[in-house]
Amino acid sequence: MQQAVAQLVGFAGMALCIGCFQCKSKNMLLALQLAGNAVFILHYILLGAYSGCASLALLVSSNLMLLFRIKGMRWAQGWGWRWIFSALTVAVGILTWKDWFSLLPCAASVAFILTNWTCDSRIMRLGKLLLVGPGWIAYNIHVLSWSGIISEGIGMCSA
Repeated sequence: MQQAVAQLVGFAGMALCIGCFQCKSKNMLLALQLAGNAVFILHYILLGAYSGCASLALLVSSNLMLLFRIKGMRWAQGWGWRWIFSALTVAVGILTWKDWFSLLPCAASVAFILTNWTCDSRIMRLGKLLLVGPGWIAYNIHVLSWSGIISEGIGMCSA
């Protein structure tokens, strides 16, 4: 039963994540990524996939900070935030180590953070296609996240 609930939650997150690649606005793209990733956090908790869960929690935090930066909040203007979130992601990857597959969400998340902080939609999409998507697909196969596999596949095609 818990597996079915986890998969349903994942498909809700998938709908949000897929929707973000249809956005023309950077703000809307980041907001939908934020919402989709937040739902996927719950999905990974339900699957017991804590490396993915923790990596996504940091992605959500990074995207939230990036939205504050785009909105002109002075305290969020420093470019150092991307390096702070990248370092935290590596630390979380070490703390949630389970097996070699634990490296995948960590590496993909660092790539995601660094490409998103460029605020260049072309770079964001290339990062998704070449770095982020393949890492998450391999991890999702390992943890049996069907919605994660489909979502990343569609995201890569859309990018």
